Formats: sequence, C-alpha cells, structure tokens
Amino acid sequence: MGSTVSIEMNLLNHSSKKHGLELKRAMTYYHRNNWPWGRSTIINTHNGAATVKVSIDRYEPNCADITSLSVVPKERHKGYGRELLQLAEQEARNMGAGIVWLTAVDGEFTLGWYQREGYEIEKHYAKETLLKKKL
Repeated sequence: MGSTVSIEMNLLNHSSKKHGLELKRAMTYYHRNNWPWGRSTIINTHNGAATVKVSIDRYEPNCADITSLSVVPKERHKGYGRELLQLAEQEARNMGAGIVWLTAVDGEFTLGWYQREGYEIEKHYAKETLLKKKL
C-alpha cells in the first residue's frame, strides 16, 4: 500500500506594523501524509525578504522544528527575523506544539540571537548547536 499525500493550501494574511514593517503570511502549506515528518508550514514576507519553515512530526506532536529562517542580507537588522520567528512560534502553537527546536551554526551571530529570543542550548554538535524553547 502506497502512502497518500494531500496538500491543502490556504492564502492567509497577517499584518504587523512593528518596527514600521508590514509582514504578511503569504502561503501556508499543510502536508498530511504517511511520512514521519507530518505537517509543515512555510511563512514568507510579502516582499520576499525573509522566510521560515515550521514542521511538526506526527510521532512527536508536542515538538516542532523551526528551520530555514533566513533574511536576505540587505534587509537584515530591520526586524524581519524576529517577526518571522514569533510567527513561526505561534504557528507551532497552532499546530499543537509545546516545545520548539532549532539549530544554529557555531560561530554565526544566530546562536546568541536565538538565546536572546529565549532559546536554551540543549546540545553542541561538531559545527552546530541544538536549541529549544518551551512555548
């Protein structure tokens, strides 16, 4: 028996005027299938300056992973990253997660930034650090 994949796409708008920015949740994708990773949501800014992905594993529905948080270099230090991280955390809550995990590359500014955003170091690996936050 093969795996069944269904994709539901909803266009949702989320506006925020913090830091003088207007961010919009452009597309939300929910992937429901028989794969271990369960569901994921991709959140983009309306101008393509930043993106983030939130995934929740159906075998660990209380834990979400935040990955691919990126802001184009010319748009950094304008609040996009913080706003998207907050939207990703809210999406994780909406998906039923109570804990969020993410990784930061050692030697990059993101490790300290995530810690200032309330994430705690869980484990160090060869070139990256695993962090978690209780929602």
